[in-house]
Amino acid sequence: MAVTDDYASFVADQLAGLAGLTMKRMFGGYVLHLRGRVLGFLFDDEFYLEPGPAAFRLLPDAERRPLFPGSKEFIIFPDVDNALLMREVAEAVWEDLPLPKPRRSSGHRSSGRRPAASSSASSSSGGTSPEIESFLDFYRSTFSSGGTEGRAFSDVSEDGKDVSEDGKDASRDGKKDAEGGDGQ
Repeated sequence: MAVTDDYASFVADQLAGLAGLTMKRMFGGYVLHLRGRVLGFLFDDEFYLEPGPAAFRLLPDAERRPLFPGSKEFIIFPDVDNALLMREVAEAVWEDLPLPKPRRSSGHRSSGRRPAASSSASSSSGGTSPEIESFLDFYRSTFSSGGTEGRAFSDVSEDGKDVSEDGKDASRDGKKDAEGGDGQ
């Protein structure tokens, strides 16, 4: 499914003048974006145009085929030698192109967990969930006072108690209380 650099350059030249056109190498071919929306793909030295009502109206007899087995059908642009037609079709189909999907934040994991809350959130705003407030309270009480500054999370057990190097619970100031408890 590779595309030659000569073909990619030729298509880029044909579409020159379209405001906001970008091409990005992807999987041996190129993806073409027009003002942030996917216009199509270049693979096998063919221009696969994103389908839509305007594309079907302007190119009714164009061949349609999937980009790869199992994908939706794209319109194979019939006349890449006609720069004027390419630009007219690209501008016309732009309105039909789907909006880009929102990107996940870098902290989001695919395990279904939500991304971490913004550090600018505060309990007084009323917009922070109880779970986040609970975590923030734990974090502040554990890491903001009493000798734990600069300590790693590995120095704290799951229940929030400090753990000394020998693995025994210790109070936040590093000393056991008189009863041998955890000092909390």
